[in-house]
Amino acid sequence: MNLCEACNASCYYCTNSPSPCQQCNSGYYLYNQICYDTCPTGLFESNATGSGQCLDCNVVCVDLTLSMYFANSLEKQIYIDMVFSQTMNFNTFNYKSFQTITISSGNMHYTIDMFNVTYQITSGSSYRIILQPLGYIFLYNATFTVTTEAQPNATDYSSLGMPFKTTNYLQTASLNWFLIQGPPFSGLEENIMTSLATLSQKTNNFLDLPYVQ
Repeated sequence: MNLCEACNASCYYCTNSPSPCQQCNSGYYLYNQICYDTCPTGLFESNATGSGQCLDCNVVCVDLTLSMYFANSLEKQIYIDMVFSQTMNFNTFNYKSFQTITISSGNMHYTIDMFNVTYQITSGSSYRIILQPLGYIFLYNATFTVTTEAQPNATDYSSLGMPFKTTNYLQTASLNWFLIQGPPFSGLEENIMTSLATLSQKTNNFLDLPYVQ
């Protein structure tokens, strides 16, 4: 005679009675078709899919690739690219406070408020920080360092609800910056410089004519 047997007390849905389990009751986490109240070592508890699961962070957690470089050969801007391995929700993730930028320069004194710092969302999984000096500045032997936060924050999750890998924290990149940037021209000064450049070009063109000795 065939009898129906209830699933294990921790199991919500099983294919046979009383195991293996396919979905656990609330407060339990499924791993290898068994429900655990605490996941085995090396795994973490997740409810991202709507039911409890034990997941391997090495496989499912969010990776970060951090790069720091000059925008072009003029070296007037620094780009810091933060690229994640999963789509992020930048409305909830505190990306503007996820990292800090410091400047070391020996005897010279520079502070971050001497720079315009802007943030650009470049894709669903990345953003860019742009550093540009405000007005006149003389940068000598200045090392700029970006460092991600030291501890996980409550918003450090991907759109799928996956947490960050521990290697994303206290990640750093540095760049040495030497730059002399004068104050910006006024409108009148720009017009004068443009006129002088045009006059110089016309003079050179005239001197290049074959009948001009």
